[in-house]
Amino acid sequence: MRTFQISGRGNVHVYATVVAALLAGACATDPASELATSESEAALSKCFQCSLPVGGLYATFRVGTETFRQQITSTAGINGALALWKGTSSANIPVGTLSCKCTGWNCEWDFHMDPKTIMFSRAAIELCDGTPSYVNSHCSDFGGGAYCPWSAQLTLLRDCRTSSLCPVVPR
Repeated sequence: MRTFQISGRGNVHVYATVVAALLAGACATDPASELATSESEAALSKCFQCSLPVGGLYATFRVGTETFRQQITSTAGINGALALWKGTSSANIPVGTLSCKCTGWNCEWDFHMDPKTIMFSRAAIELCDGTPSYVNSHCSDFGGGAYCPWSAQLTLLRDCRTSSLCPVVPR
């Protein structure tokens, strides 16, 4: 069980929102399992409806101590994610067009990358690099409309192309 210390009168609403979300099991790090990885993820998000994506691959990335999830539907993105997951590619930076809207498969954050635009790169410009919490707080003016977290690590890859259960892709 997680406990948070939030002080000050202005934080009562945030605290109540976080508690309600955690009690409801909202904003799971994986919609089928555990609770949000940090109070900042739950507190910063307005998205409380978690779900698996329909189609494509479903990738979980860790950036520092934070995580975000991303549906990938572009052919280049799917091939890049599979190659990275299997260890046959060093292109490890996910790059895509930033969308400042909630989505059920990245429910702990109020942004996602457009699944049709995802590709993987070995290098990217610094302008689009950042942590999920920073992107969440500055989405409308972040990265020139793109997101490319340099330190992203692919920690889980699921295949939603043939099953709505999105089974884990073996390494």
